[in-house]
Amino acid sequence: MENNRLAQQFDLYTRWRQSIADVLGDYRRWLADKQLSDVQIEERIQQQLNRLREDKLNVAFVAEFSRGKSELINAIFFSGYGHRLLPSGAGRTTMCPTELRYDTGKPVSLSLLPIETSTHQISISEYRRMPQAWSAVEFDAHSRESMVEAFKEVSRTRRVTVDEAQSLGLYHPDQPDDAMLIG
Repeated sequence: MENNRLAQQFDLYTRWRQSIADVLGDYRRWLADKQLSDVQIEERIQQQLNRLREDKLNVAFVAEFSRGKSELINAIFFSGYGHRLLPSGAGRTTMCPTELRYDTGKPVSLSLLPIETSTHQISISEYRRMPQAWSAVEFDAHSRESMVEAFKEVSRTRRVTVDEAQSLGLYHPDQPDDAMLIG
């Protein structure tokens, strides 16, 4: 896949963070060699290293349904694959919150929460600390076909009763657009 400009900028940012971490490591060793370090300095350096390691870039796309969020994400992040990876089309194609994350410490995969979790009063942040709640779909990031197959899971659907759809927050009888979902 050809690298797009955004991916190159992300890569530059990652390398910059790594170079800062390397310099902090060199500085830590120099202080130790010169016997200039103490517990307080060590803690400060470790805090900065932790911040660099845990630093995340977050981009959020928020709008009403059918406003082109998935199309925009496909265009920005997946244009080099020659295929839409996120489901996109007329109507409601992505009914649940969807997060795309990349973590070098984990295998390349999609982590999906079952739709039933929406009936619990637990935030996604809390679910992140509950790995057993998620199902993982691993894929080869260098294979377009593998990615397309994996991303199909994002839009996988199943038929439910009207009562179950209401309990999941997916159907509201007073919303005219929701009437089209029954069939």
